[in-house]
Order: sequence, then structure tokens, then C-alpha cells
Amino acid sequence: TKGRIFVTSANADGSQMLLLCIGTDGKPRWEKVVAQGLKNTKNFASASPTTDGTHVWAYFGSGDLACYTVDGAEVWRAQLQERYGRFKLGFGMTTTPLVHGGVVYVQLIHSGGAWVVALDAATGKELWKADRKSDGVDECEHSYASIQFWSGGVLISHGNDYTIGHDPKDGAELWRLGDLNP
Repeated sequence: TKGRIFVTSANADGSQMLLLCIGTDGKPRWEKVVAQGLKNTKNFASASPTTDGTHVWAYFGSGDLACYTVDGAEVWRAQLQERYGRFKLGFGMTTTPLVHGGVVYVQLIHSGGAWVVALDAATGKELWKADRKSDGVDECEHSYASIQFWSGGVLISHGNDYTIGHDPKDGAELWRLGDLNP
């Protein structure tokens, strides 16, 4: 993105989640508050932002996902806990959004549910939501991993005792690898 670095952070008291743009010269370019009024944020700003060179998407453990232009203009925002239910994890939901082919993919794997979702990158509108079935229990129900795109054209989600390959068109399960937790 030509001289720009994007990072997520919390303000000093942890009540605001921030998307920061810093120049490669080390000078701040802009700062946006993506979520505020938070308490007990733990590590809500752990996920990395994602960019396609024109837009940047930032996700926080509070469930807030936002899209900005690389110049700092807000395009859209979504609250994923409002859409998909309250997250139930011991250490907060952290997952980096993946942008590919005009779609933002996010895996949401926790004790309250497990899904892979696809959102329109330009609008944030849900394109599809795939249930991610598992027989994992206790802490194994959680995942702090991020979805990946394999060069073979498959989305890879990991957590809740399985690595699963999904069709990026509709989230359908193509294959699964189990026995990951003794």
C-alpha cells in the first residue's frame, strides 16, 4: 500500500479499539476508532488488519469489523456478535479477516457456535454462513486461528479439533482432517 502500515491497537485504558495507519517513515498518518465504551478488553486488538491496496479491513475481539479506504475514509462496519451471537471464549475472539476476490472471509469458532462466514468486501453484506460441525469439547471448542486460502482454491479453517477445507463459493465442506487432539 505504498508507504503505509496498518495495525490494530487499543487506547491507553483499553476502552477504544483503534485502526492505525503509520507511514514507513514511522509517522502516524491517521487513526480511527472502530469500537468504544469497552471494558475488560484483554486482547481484543490481536488480529491483524487486511488490505487489498485500496481498502483495509480491521477486526476486533469485540466483534467489530470495519472497512476503510487506505486513506482513512470509512466504507462500512459490522458487529459480528450482533449478527452471529455472543462469543464464548476464555481469551477473546481473535481472527484475522481474509480478503480474496471481493469477499471477506472470517472464521468464528467458539463455545457458542462455529461458523465460517463470507461477506461482500464492498458492503459487509453476508454472502453465506457455513456451520462448522465438530465434536470438540471444553477448550477444544475454541479457535484463535485465522482462515486461510489454499492455492488449490480451498478455504482452510482450523480449530475445534478439526482442519476443514471449504468451497469459497458457498462454504460447503470439501474435506476434514481430524484426530488433532489426543
